[in-house]
Amino acid sequence: MASSTPKNDPFLFPKTKSSFLPDPSRFFSKDLLSNPLPTKYFFQNFTPKNGDQAEYFHPYLIKSSASSLSISYPSLFNNSVFFYEVFEANVIISGSNRSDSHTRKSHLISSFSDLGVTLDFPSSNLRFFLVRGNPFITCSVSGNSITISTNLAVRSFSGNSLTTKYTAKLTNNQTWLI
Repeated sequence: MASSTPKNDPFLFPKTKSSFLPDPSRFFSKDLLSNPLPTKYFFQNFTPKNGDQAEYFHPYLIKSSASSLSISYPSLFNNSVFFYEVFEANVIISGSNRSDSHTRKSHLISSFSDLGVTLDFPSSNLRFFLVRGNPFITCSVSGNSITISTNLAVRSFSGNSLTTKYTAKLTNNQTWLI
């Protein structure tokens, strides 16, 4: 009996559609798509729906939007049944928007490893290097400026004499070094 598929062709899994994770490849750079995408990876919340689900990078919760990254040092909510970390945008970093209209409107995962991920925001000239367990968030900007804001009131804001380090004290009693 003759088979319609030659024996030396590799088996290909059939394409499926997921309501939770519709085609995560749109959040990965083209360079990463030549290999299989990771499964159950620590940064997977950057790919479902609009890629704007909060992701836990100890000690922060990080959430991306179309052109910014929000960072939360989360508070803990608990009751007798469960507990979870509450996301509140303590610090929001945004870049200047690019003028060309063909620029991507969301983030792009340009590299990843077992401990870190690089998120690019082409529409705002930002690149974030996020590493699990790192108390610092590193950002690179290729445009003219960045904006750092918060959803909370600021009690005080001061900088050093070289304007290389700033201290922001927020009304939730957190102190952020920028």
